[in-house]
Amino acid sequence: MTNSFYTIYKKTGYHIRRIGIDMTSRFLRNNWLLNDRPGKCILLYHGIDLIGQTSINSRFISAQLFAQQLDFLQKHYHLVSLSDLVSDKIDPDRMNIAIVFDDGYRNNLQLALPILEKRQIHATFFVTAINHTQYSMLWADYLDLASNLSHAKITVGGDEYNKKNGVYKNVHGVSLKTMCKTHDWSFKKKIYTSFPKIEGLSQLEEWEIYWKTLSDEEIIKLDKSKYASVELHGYYHENLDVCSHTEAVRLITMAKHYLENLLQREVQSIAFPDGAYTRDLIQSCFEMGFKKQYAVDYLFPEDKTDPRIHSRLTINPFTNLSHQVWAILNNKY
Repeated sequence: MTNSFYTIYKKTGYHIRRIGIDMTSRFLRNNWLLNDRPGKCILLYHGIDLIGQTSINSRFISAQLFAQQLDFLQKHYHLVSLSDLVSDKIDPDRMNIAIVFDDGYRNNLQLALPILEKRQIHATFFVTAINHTQYSMLWADYLDLASNLSHAKITVGGDEYNKKNGVYKNVHGVSLKTMCKTHDWSFKKKIYTSFPKIEGLSQLEEWEIYWKTLSDEEIIKLDKSKYASVELHGYYHENLDVCSHTEAVRLITMAKHYLENLLQREVQSIAFPDGAYTRDLIQSCFEMGFKKQYAVDYLFPEDKTDPRIHSRLTINPFTNLSHQVWAILNNKY
């Protein structure tokens, strides 16, 4: 089966499944969703805003929706900390759910934490070492913001990119974000200087809730909460499967030293940026002291039986309650 055919096959199955879930939910008025069942799910969030704006950062949901989702999950299922979930300190007769956040946005502290603390729900926050670099914004957030504000043709790495339907693509139709994900940091860092001066880009305060990351002091404050733990999410938020193994290990080592010096404790968990990793990297991270490692989807067949790595389900801001809960209970969309 070719990759393109397999992609079409997966997308078709996904849409057929969504239609079936919606029809069943309307007929049974969602009662079928409330049936608890044994299982485990690590539910991944990124950012929280005030209005649920997805045009700048499509991984965000509103604070109101976040609170509603937690209330629903807490009422019908069993919410536990990530450490308890992966250590099997769970209720074997229920669906056990752990809440995690990636990327280390400031809104995690300002908006998400108060909601978690009010409900006494623990969450783990995976942060990068971006504060240890010359950059103030993660590359993907810079690209999202610049692409939203810019319309001019740009050149990155000698190739021209034109904006089509809101997305910068090269002459082969490949998006700039895809190129960044499939190339190492030497390519990614070029986007910071590839966009011309954009009106409004110098006034980023208007959009900073969608890109501003935690300061060192805020990371420490977050980690001190009874309902929060801070762990590692890479150095630049690099894709660790496209750089050399030696470079990947070097970057993770620097990031680990940064975060451990900041928190004054050992950091034993890492969530791979963009869910990108290799099997060799799992072993190297384990040898570095990362007892628990987190992907998004498993990338290799061996991962499913490897106790060192765990998959996570990313919250979908664009789906309805029926499909989201079905995904949580089945660990897939």
